[in-house]
Parts: sequence; structure tokens; C-alpha cells
Amino acid sequence: MTYFNLSALVLLSLQGAPAPRQVTFESQGVTLAGEITYPAGQEPFPAVALVHGSGPATRADSRAVLPLAGLAPVVGKPLAGILGHDFFERFVVTIDYASRTVELASPDNWRPPAGATELRVWIEDGEPFVLATLWVAGRSVPAKLKIDTGSLSGLGLNGSFVAQNRLFPAGWPRRQMEGIAVGGATRNFVGRLDSMELGGVVIPQPVAGWSEDLARVGDAGTLGASNLSRFRVTFDYARHRLVLQPRRDATARETWEGAGMLLVQVPGGNVIVAVVLPATPADSAGIVAGDLLRHIGAMDVDSMGLDSLRRFFRHPGAVDTLQVTRNGQEQTVVLHQGNLP
Repeated sequence: MTYFNLSALVLLSLQGAPAPRQVTFESQGVTLAGEITYPAGQEPFPAVALVHGSGPATRADSRAVLPLAGLAPVVGKPLAGILGHDFFERFVVTIDYASRTVELASPDNWRPPAGATELRVWIEDGEPFVLATLWVAGRSVPAKLKIDTGSLSGLGLNGSFVAQNRLFPAGWPRRQMEGIAVGGATRNFVGRLDSMELGGVVIPQPVAGWSEDLARVGDAGTLGASNLSRFRVTFDYARHRLVLQPRRDATARETWEGAGMLLVQVPGGNVIVAVVLPATPADSAGIVAGDLLRHIGAMDVDSMGLDSLRRFFRHPGAVDTLQVTRNGQEQTVVLHQGNLP
């Protein structure tokens, strides 16, 4: 299986130098002709062929090489590349996070479903933006947010926006966090807003992260996957709109990582504790950065996948027995999941 990160924010389509070849697909007496683009490197390449009977076809005309190797351990999958803005602008693109599907339609005949909410989306330098309203301590603050479908976080605010708007009063609960992005490691804070309004839907107490860096200006931050996944999301760039179909749990309070550790996994390898935050359940349990996480109870974590593993540590109050390897020695620790932040 070949994995591509789907990011409306990035103006790129493929990683690596392509080598197109003419191919045919045969099924039940029907032969279809087409072109397939191979990545550079040693064959064979695992891939998925999508065959459609009608409608638009696309080829990646905008190509560049991105250093994605550093992201693979964070997502737990080998990333072949990113399908970005130049891909989104050709189609009406619907992302259904719940079913893990992406649908493509022609802009000529697509119509929004009944009951959906429409937001104006505009493009600046190849980046899509929407307007949301943030509520903190009884104040409402309009926020121009970039849409990043590939972001693991739900709401990332620029440090300059937080500072200029004095968004959080003195003493507002927050915690220092570590993160990883394409550019490398990041140092952030994380806390909860009172609420966020997006397309008429009020999301209670969303988790927001913000950076120490005050250099970035011009927008409030990034709207990412954990908030977009509350909806069935359709990008209709031809009509400058984002169409949202709320899920039944669209207004549920977001749960947050309850251990206080950042886990990474080289695809096919061990789960490694990359960071342990001070004064967190993982720290209290004696877990340290560099530990290999082997088992949770009787479960082998290497085969769980990072998505499932991270969801596992979102159950405040749960008590788990973990087996870790440290300097070649097996150790057992007991983790009491908390509620962060």
C-alpha cells in the first residue's frame, strides 16, 4: 500500500522524479488504457490503481521533492508524497474522515447535499483560509485560519496572534508540549478555549496549541484534522466554498492525550517514546524518552499502529500496565491516564 498525505495547504503533488509509462488494465473482457507514474527508485513499488468509468482524470503536473522521511515515524506509515492544493483545485474533493475515504467529483455538476453548511474559502499564495470565531473568557475573537487537512492537531494558533489579541488571561490553564512538523521539532503550549464557532457549529472547549515563535503574522493559525473530522468536508474551490456536513458527534468535547508522552514508530519498527513531558502521568510512572514501548497488558503495541495507540491513551482515569525496554532491560510500569490539559 502506498500512502499519500492529503493536505489542501501544500502546493505540491508528488515526491520524487516521475517516470510515466503507458499501461492497460484488463477485467472481464474489457481493456482500459492509461498512464501510470512510477516513483524514482528500485522496483517493485506497492500501489493502488483507481479506475473510473467517466469524469475527470488527472496527472500531477506540479511536482517537487519534500523531505518527508522525518514525518514517517510521526504518522507511523511510509509517505510517498503529498496531494496538495494543485490537486484540490481540479476537483470537488470530499473527505470523510470517519470512513477514511476521499471522493472526487467534477465541479461542473456537483451540488451540496441538503442540510450542509457552506463557508467561504479563499486562497492566498496557494493556501486556503476560512473564518472562525474563538471564544475565551467571555470574549469573541475572529480568527482567519488556514485549512490543513493533513495536520494531526485540531487547532494550531500562531504565537503572534495569541500575543497580539491577548487571547488567554493571566493564569489560564496551559501546558508545554512538543511537536514535529515538516520543518523539524516544534515547542508549543496547549490549552483549551471556551468554544469555537465554525460554520454555525459551536465546538465546546476545543484544544488549541500555539508556538513560542512570534515571527509568523497575517493569519491566526491552522485548522487541522481533529476538528475537520467532526464533519464530512467538501472542498469546492471553483465556487470558493467549504461545505460541511456535521457528524452526530460534531459538538462533542475533544478528548486529549492523557499520558504526556510523544510516541513515534518507524514503519515496521518499534514504538519509541520520543518525549516525556514533566509532571505528567508518563513522568510519574517513570517512563523516559528513548524507552521502547512493547506491550500494554497483553497487547503487542508494534502491531497496533500509531493511530490506534494514540486513541488508547485518551481515556482519563484508565490504569494501564505497560512493558518497556530500556537499555536492553525489560521493565514494567503502571500508568494512570490523566486529562491533559
